[in-house]
Amino acid sequence: MASQLISGKYVSSITGKELTLGEGYKPLTRYDIALRQVESKEAPILSLITAMLKQQDYSGKPVSLPKEIGSRFVPMIISDIIDLAKDDPNLIPLSVLGALGASVQTYTPTNTKTKYKF
Repeated sequence: MASQLISGKYVSSITGKELTLGEGYKPLTRYDIALRQVESKEAPILSLITAMLKQQDYSGKPVSLPKEIGSRFVPMIISDIIDLAKDDPNLIPLSVLGALGASVQTYTPTNTKTKYKF
């Protein structure tokens, strides 16, 4: 966050595309970066209230109250295992890393020829 605020640049972790803050349609500003940081650190109940007031979740999708409530009461390791199983069932053994404290995330591939990059 600090480097984004100082440099005025934002690089998407999904697409790798670099954006200059304040440019383009609905430009992303330093305020937006700081606000995202604060929202990402909210407690579950407060983040539910924020989502309901904004009528969209953290990623900008419309809010579904049952989904939002469920995501706050299901342990993160369980949701990680479900995501791995949906993406590629062969990756389920990697969920052990999540149980040990490592970060386990899945991304939609951007290149249809290469599914995984190591």
